[in-house]
Amino acid sequence: MPASSLVLAQCVLCYTSAAAAKANAIHALRSGILVLGIPAIGLFVGILVFAARRGNMFARVADSVRGRD
Repeated sequence: MPASSLVLAQCVLCYTSAAAAKANAIHALRSGILVLGIPAIGLFVGILVFAARRGNMFARVADSVRGRD
């Protein structure tokens, strides 16, 4: 299956109701998607920052054990 057809494989009912919606409803739908995406992006960035700090901590411990203070 090509990637473009995977992107288009959405719920037909959702697609038709969104296509038939007025401008206000489309704006609300887009705003809702943005509002739901913000916490997910925040969690992703938070986990990356936590992992980066944790990795640096282990590097500092290894250097101090080797005597490279």
